Amino acid sequence: MDRISALSDDLLLLVLCRLGCVRTAARTSLLSRRWRGLWARLCRLVIRGVAFRRLEAALARVSCPAVSVLDNRVPKHGSLTRLSRQQHAVGAASVGSLLRAAARLSPDEFVLTVPTLLPGCGWEVDLPSFHRAASIKLDVVHLLLQLPAETQFPALETLCLSGCFVQVATLIPRCPRLRVLKDPYKLPYEGRYEGVFSQEMEKLLFADFSALELHLTTMGHVFGAFVMNLLGMNPIRGAIQKLKIVLPSSKEREKGCSANGCCDEPTSWKTQSISLTGLQEVEIDGLKGDDHELDLLKLIFMCAPGLKRMTLKLWHEHTPSNHVSTQVHDIFRAHPYVESSYIWCS
Repeated sequence: MDRISALSDDLLLLVLCRLGCVRTAARTSLLSRRWRGLWARLCRLVIRGVAFRRLEAALARVSCPAVSVLDNRVPKHGSLTRLSRQQHAVGAASVGSLLRAAARLSPDEFVLTVPTLLPGCGWEVDLPSFHRAASIKLDVVHLLLQLPAETQFPALETLCLSGCFVQVATLIPRCPRLRVLKDPYKLPYEGRYEGVFSQEMEKLLFADFSALELHLTTMGHVFGAFVMNLLGMNPIRGAIQKLKIVLPSSKEREKGCSANGCCDEPTSWKTQSISLTGLQEVEIDGLKGDDHELDLLKLIFMCAPGLKRMTLKLWHEHTPSNHVSTQVHDIFRAHPYVESSYIWCS
């Protein structure tokens, strides 16, 4: 006797939600007609293993008026990766149509991951309004996000972009509650992109804030000049009290710098004088102890006379470096008024 099918719809929906995947939940209709179509009433939609061309049709069947989570991760096979250039316009329209279908479900959290599209192509796609979304994560390579005049994100607090490009200065005023913006540009620290990013940041309308957290994609490049340029901007220099810098993993660093060392030229940033009088706490996660990293550390100490706490997480591949430890100790010893500490991580 099938006693589970005799349960109420609400209890059955709880069972389906525990399965963790819409595709798996939909397959329960094979067990009994009682389960048929119930998945469309789920408020948490995690979609895995569904080809891109079928995603929009699946979203159209959802009857929940406002979902809490809409997480779409397209598999490599059956995605857009094999579109020819002649199909490019159709593919771009499909991405835009899928975004609009997702927006109609008004999710609190929205995730869309699509594997690599046509190499070198800029897919111009209008980004619709997500009125309830507090978190949006888009991972679609070569996507150029356009913002129509009516597009707004009144509840958005966290926006993570990977492979996507958007005019940050146009975006920020549409997101009055935004607190975290990750990866608006892949910064290779080779002057031309650093300048573009700095210009965009200067245009932003900053609200009152006291903390700045930077997750840097360095690709092996020197990053001190970029960090100091950012800290030197008027809205940041006068407001920042807490700074956290997170550096990439060892695998990413192994790619190395393609500029043959030129990305550290000129070195004038190492003697730059910026008044960071409000800065009290600094945490740097992932230092290797390279000379340019230690130069940045010294400069932060020099520019922040009110610094109270410095915390470092040093990275090592095999065993901690005594040479780096000695250098860090010497820097700490020169600033005894600061509560300084470090740990080694691998």
